[in-house]
Amino acid sequence: MKNILSALVCLSLVAALFCGAAGAEETNLFTTRDLAQEADLTDAEQINLDGSSVTIDHGGVFLLSGILQDGQILVDAGETDKVQLVLDGVSIHKETGAAIEIRIADKVFITLAPGSENMLSANGILEEGADGVIYSKADLTLNGSGALTVTAQQGSGIVCKDTLVFTGGSYAIQASGHGITGKDALNICDSSFSITTGGGSTAAQMKASDSFGGGFRSGSSSTQSDEDDIKAKGLKSDGTITVLSGSFSLDCADDAVHAGGDVSISDGAWTIRSADDGIHADGDVLIGGGSFELPYCYEGIEGKNVTIDGGSFSITSNDDGINATGEETGNSFGPGMDTGAVITVNGGELTIVSDGDCIDSNGTIVLNGGKLNLTCNGNGNTALDSESGITNNGAEVSTNDGSENGGGFGMGRSQMGGDRGQFGGQFPQDGQ
Repeated sequence: MKNILSALVCLSLVAALFCGAAGAEETNLFTTRDLAQEADLTDAEQINLDGSSVTIDHGGVFLLSGILQDGQILVDAGETDKVQLVLDGVSIHKETGAAIEIRIADKVFITLAPGSENMLSANGILEEGADGVIYSKADLTLNGSGALTVTAQQGSGIVCKDTLVFTGGSYAIQASGHGITGKDALNICDSSFSITTGGGSTAAQMKASDSFGGGFRSGSSSTQSDEDDIKAKGLKSDGTITVLSGSFSLDCADDAVHAGGDVSISDGAWTIRSADDGIHADGDVLIGGGSFELPYCYEGIEGKNVTIDGGSFSITSNDDGINATGEETGNSFGPGMDTGAVITVNGGELTIVSDGDCIDSNGTIVLNGGKLNLTCNGNGNTALDSESGITNNGAEVSTNDGSENGGGFGMGRSQMGGDRGQFGGQFPQDGQ
């Protein structure tokens, strides 16, 4: 597994020790101020929204309340200024553009006051510039113990062109575009999210399976690209996505979780519905634990390499339940071509029902532990499918097609000349 993924794991373990602690020492993922769920209001400037837009041109703490029918909070401060916006019963609507726009600052904190209900909405986006109800060109942290509802009739919910961090709060987001985007990185310590994008998973046509008898795949990704018409992901980053804990209800017309780099999830309660992938990384996927319900998706989990250390998974997929693509070897690859992908299961309970392969690696599969209950609905696919073989070092595996014992394994491609399906270990028999 790549060094960057190992580094993310170490950072996650360190940060997890302090997650939610207001006096925590700084880590590479979260600072002390990120983790503080209440702002110091001693010297705060109070702003009562009374119908006029507000521009904040200097650093400090600002306590906001009131209503804007068609206006915005604009942060246009110095490049070294830190600005903290404390929302305490705020309702802001912007017809065109962002309800909260951050143009210049070193870093901005949006803190939801205890017990507060806050609402931000926008009907349209600018042709250039702000394309989210909250739009930031600076590092942005959202925290606190209140609630925030974000509605984007056109455009995205929360967009940060730098690093985006969540450490607290409850968020209900409905957006025609992406729900939450952190361009450089998206780091989540502990928050609650209910996100619907693009009208939800049933508003878009589920992508059809591109496999034939477990055979040819196109490219290194089965998902719609950013160039496609649908741009309605739930959690998105061009870089890494790191989640330590939280509650997530995601209903998306596009990928529910999508990273241009790696995805690392330590824990959390996840319910995911997607017309494309549930969890997708252009890099690697590492899941340490948590509960994952994916009753509706094209593919459940996809990355170059996928490692599962623990957790419970219930996945029903139109194509592969878990797919490791490996490195691209050209514009496409076909049967028998090992791209170096590895799916590793070290623990956890996985129940997968798929119309494609339940677990599919364009390289190898290594099962060191855990319990796997796999049901493949045929169509020339198998429950376990690997280009270069499977090693089982103690996992409990049951399938409906006998592929845990080699029967039915890789049959679709072997008919096309692929010499596949060699096992490097013994599967436990009769539950042993």
